[in-house]
Amino acid sequence: MIKGVTRSIIEINNMDSKYFERAIVVLRNDCPLPDDNTIKKELALNLNGKQPSFINAAKITQRIKIAAAAAAGALISASVCLAVYLFV
Repeated sequence: MIKGVTRSIIEINNMDSKYFERAIVVLRNDCPLPDDNTIKKELALNLNGKQPSFINAAKITQRIKIAAAAAAGALISASVCLAVYLFV
């Protein structure tokens, strides 16, 4: 929420993207109002293939958890099979 501050806000519809329907851009106070091509070029540079670092960190953490769970499951299975082989 922006209170008591005048900002330039631009809404872009029909971005020709399979992921985004529209974008809302809040311009900096010291920025002159750019033309449409400049805005689309900047959005393309900032949105194509880039993700915030916290999303990448969450993905890495999730992959580590899954790998640890798979390794633990394999170890438990191997232990049970070995116990059955030795004692039965």
